[in-house]
Amino acid sequence: MPEGEEAQVQAVSLKLPQFWPQQPEIWFAQAEAQFAIRNITVDETKYYYVVAALDQDTAARVLDLLKNPPAAGKFAALRNRLLETFTLSEFERAGRILHMPELGDDKRSALMDKMLGHLGSHTPCFLFQRVFLERMPEEIRPALVHANLADPRELARMADQLWQAHRQETCVVRNRKTAQKKDRPTTEICYYHHRFGQEARQCRAPCKFSMAMPSGNDPADRQ
Repeated sequence: MPEGEEAQVQAVSLKLPQFWPQQPEIWFAQAEAQFAIRNITVDETKYYYVVAALDQDTAARVLDLLKNPPAAGKFAALRNRLLETFTLSEFERAGRILHMPELGDDKRSALMDKMLGHLGSHTPCFLFQRVFLERMPEEIRPALVHANLADPRELARMADQLWQAHRQETCVVRNRKTAQKKDRPTTEICYYHHRFGQEARQCRAPCKFSMAMPSGNDPADRQ
């Protein structure tokens, strides 16, 4: 197949995901990767693919550019406008770092990934590390504080390891307690009747088993 026709087929097969207003830089990085994989280099082709991926609200924010795109450099103009419109300011990114949502069942390192994403090109400082540590569960926080790791990725990996070990230990303890509880006699039947039934030769009050038997017939009374 000629090179021109192959590029045309690849272009037809491309469908970009809907634009992400919350993460425009990541979205464009993925879009550029798709263009490179399919050898799409024509400016207008890339421009129209991006336009097709805009939701209604996003398109309304850049409607003036969509109505009157420049004669040349359409894709770059649209990309720059979208990044300018939706990329968070430093103040907004700082707010996101300080008020990250709860992690739930996610790995502890997921928090670090999101924080570093909002940090951008800035270097993590001791306050950044403090914010991360304050969001860690109390069970693992002391070990992380004393670790004093300067590399935020290494700190996140250590948090994952400690949290996984804590969850496994908690699960083992819980299972052990459940097993012990099953082995215990019920509160209505003493240990001996719970274990030996009618063959029991001893009884400890209160015991519903012995109360149900006629007086003098309790196996514990028989010698």
